[in-house]
Amino acid sequence: MPRRFSRTYSTFADWRSAQPSRSKYVASIERRHARYPSATLSQLRRHPRSEQLPLSGLRRAPPSRLPLSALSTRERLQRQRALSVLSEVRRGEGSLTARSWAHGVSRDSVRRATGAFRKRGGLWVPSRRDRVQRWLKSYEDGRRAEVLIDDSRTATLLSKYAHAVNEYLLTRDPEVFRPFRGVTYRDAFGAEHSFETDGASILAAVERSESDFGSFADLYAEPEEADEAA
Repeated sequence: MPRRFSRTYSTFADWRSAQPSRSKYVASIERRHARYPSATLSQLRRHPRSEQLPLSGLRRAPPSRLPLSALSTRERLQRQRALSVLSEVRRGEGSLTARSWAHGVSRDSVRRATGAFRKRGGLWVPSRRDRVQRWLKSYEDGRRAEVLIDDSRTATLLSKYAHAVNEYLLTRDPEVFRPFRGVTYRDAFGAEHSFETDGASILAAVERSESDFGSFADLYAEPEEADEAA
């Protein structure tokens, strides 16, 4: 029988839904639970019962599976760099070692942050897909949007759209948006999104200083309302 999360609540989800607001206390418990998903409430509060291990004795979740809300500012930056490395290796622009060095991050850090490399024939080879959370930029309903994504296939779709936007800003050719008309995708919360494909609306958004895209690396966003690090 699964261990109860606390004396009052069977699971973490039950406990979370009963909290009236997201206070600093609730936020800290959420972040610790993301890192130690098997912990009970007393362990997450750092007051384990006599028969329980302290948090340090529990197995941590892999860094690649942590939601962005559970990461510190340093960890978010490291994930952003690691995802840039992963994208470049997938595109055949260099090895894991070479691209890691170019981005100023260690090879092991990239592997831990993405969980997307496997050793094959003595070489580190990237998987075709990952489920790492990241914020990406897009245009939707005439405005710039920052969307939380947890599927690399969706990230690839947004990357292609970003390049189409950049091409349109250079050429004013509306045909670059043809592959995205009527196309939708879902964010990390399951909400459905579409792409803005009207050139005039995108130009208006850019003129409102809502930012341009530029290179693929510029797709990564850090919204101002992001949670404070633990």
